[in-house]
Amino acid sequence: MPAPLTAQQIALYMSKRRAGSRQEVAAAAAGISVSSAHRIDSGRLQPKAAKPRGRRRPDPLAEVWEPLLLPLLERHPALTPTTLLEHLQEQKPDHDWSSLKRTLQRRAELCGVQPGPLQHHREFVGCTPAFWLLLR
Repeated sequence: MPAPLTAQQIALYMSKRRAGSRQEVAAAAAGISVSSAHRIDSGRLQPKAAKPRGRRRPDPLAEVWEPLLLPLLERHPALTPTTLLEHLQEQKPDHDWSSLKRTLQRRAELCGVQPGPLQHHREFVGCTPAFWLLLR
């Protein structure tokens, strides 16, 4: 797929056309194809990129992240996602948490939890609810 036209290319093409240049000459001066020039002349420009869609399904950790896992991470920031998963399985044995291991790893990574004793990004360990709203 070709790169989208820039506003500068469109403006240059239109100024050349207003000055009386033929479509092919104005397109060459603006660095665009003749078919793109035809779309500009007929008013059929390509639409702008859509906004990201966001979350597709409900957050599987919503009921346990803030009440169970976040306080644990605040007290012990060196905990690994595997340890958090084991804690979940102990606290809520009625649910099979093993299928959410990778989700928990991603969440912990976004929150700044690093495996091992060193903690880079400590400012994200708190991960306020507003932070997680940005991910939805």
